[in-house]
Amino acid sequence: METLTQHAIAEFFDKDAIRVAPETLYRADTGSDRFYYTVDDKGEPTFYPSVTTMVSAYLPTSPHLMKWMREKGDQAELYKKERAAYGTLMHIMIKDFLLFDELNLDANISELYADMFETDSQFIGYRDKCREEWSHELKKDLLSFATFVREYDVKPLAIEIPLASKIVGAAGTLDLPCTMKVPVSGAYGAKLKSGKNKGKRKVIKTRRLMRCLVDFKSGRSGFYDSHEVQLLLYRELWNKQFPEHRIKRIFNWSPAEWRVTPKYKLKDQTGSVYGAELSSMIKICKSRFAGKEPRVKIISGVLTKDSDPSTMYKSMSLADIVRNQFKSSSINQE
Repeated sequence: METLTQHAIAEFFDKDAIRVAPETLYRADTGSDRFYYTVDDKGEPTFYPSVTTMVSAYLPTSPHLMKWMREKGDQAELYKKERAAYGTLMHIMIKDFLLFDELNLDANISELYADMFETDSQFIGYRDKCREEWSHELKKDLLSFATFVREYDVKPLAIEIPLASKIVGAAGTLDLPCTMKVPVSGAYGAKLKSGKNKGKRKVIKTRRLMRCLVDFKSGRSGFYDSHEVQLLLYRELWNKQFPEHRIKRIFNWSPAEWRVTPKYKLKDQTGSVYGAELSSMIKICKSRFAGKEPRVKIISGVLTKDSDPSTMYKSMSLADIVRNQFKSSSINQE
């Protein structure tokens, strides 16, 4: 059977700014679902639903999404997969830009990521699409992101970092915990020399360096309630893991349409109305997922016209699969 388990490792983690590394986290891809989990010293796994799974269980489907799916009809799922692939590729380009401080815009993107288009199931079949349609759009989106980084003096604390929390009861991968200079209004100016407010500092607009969390979206139609809730939960994951480096502000970022000057959308979700529901949401979702053990359908064998299809598959406990894999790994190491 093909190995499902793999480390879920951050693309970047600033060990100088944050000295305590997060707990080792794994994920299992089963073909249709992804599960995060930790493993104790005895090889016993603890599973966590993803943040997106929690959000889907808590929030009703957006009316705008339902309307869009009705309008698209049979093509809706195909289009969703295509845009998901585009969004993932945009994330990868942003990650590479942040990691290496440069990205060659003269290169053909389909060639730059050629191996991915040939080996990653999410991208197989989209190489021509990238060469013919996506390339220009992706480069424009990267310029939009670079403009944001420059204007807000963004410095990554981590990039695509996977975190889990028993308190939150979920796990997820955070796009960009960072420091950035956020516009604020407050008493930050010089002290007033006269008037009833003499001695007090003048209220001005300025920028202050803050720890923030930015979550990327590739769509241009705005941000939805689910995006707000995702960010609230991601912030909880980070703050539970790094209480001494708490994130103050949370933002959604997406590219915007532009012709002359690169533009982007940035929405501060810090004051989301869902913040007041967060503790109740966590309790509800933890109750819904409590005791539900992930299972995997294993399909194998040689199928003939005389075969009984019911003998060609079996349902297995993902926990058993993980235990066996870690047991085999321990034996091999010995």
